[in-house]
Amino acid sequence: MQSDVISISADSIAPALDMVERTVTYIGYPAEYGARMRLLAEELIGSIRFVLDETKATLWVDTDDTDMEIHLKLEGVLSDATRDKLTEISRRRCNEPPKGLFARIGAFFSDAFMTDAAEYVPMFLDGTSPSAGLTIPLSLLSGYEAPAVEEAPDDGSPGLEASILRGMADDVVVCARPSRAELTVKKKLPAKA
Repeated sequence: MQSDVISISADSIAPALDMVERTVTYIGYPAEYGARMRLLAEELIGSIRFVLDETKATLWVDTDDTDMEIHLKLEGVLSDATRDKLTEISRRRCNEPPKGLFARIGAFFSDAFMTDAAEYVPMFLDGTSPSAGLTIPLSLLSGYEAPAVEEAPDDGSPGLEASILRGMADDVVVCARPSRAELTVKKKLPAKA
């Protein structure tokens, strides 16, 4: 079953969050589980908030008897002002990989929309050429590595964000094409009581 497709803007994310929560409870899962999926969707939207006003953003949920997928898709072109801002941020952070999974998601989307910017320094690093893997589906959870012990992460707990996310999602897959990027959160649904 596919839910309604909800448009998202920086000022209006509540309808999409409500839809995620309603969909999970509609298919028979407890309100607590719906609230957890709502929180996950809110964090995912928050990770790409910097481009919400300049792209067409949509969110929907696909479910079947055993699995649920939350899809977040962005389409469009960034303004020159936003492109300049992202270029400046990328230059300051050129040797620092993003810390935390949600920061990696934001970096992925930034790189996806800035592939043609000559002075932009890619921020999403997956162990290969920074932008080489953007066009194919890429699993972020299977490739997620916690920062090394000697590198103090921003949240003070190595891998905490990934551990929490693994409790809510089985995989997070990102894919990009020119002027379009999509994120899919995959979750096996718990056995119904």
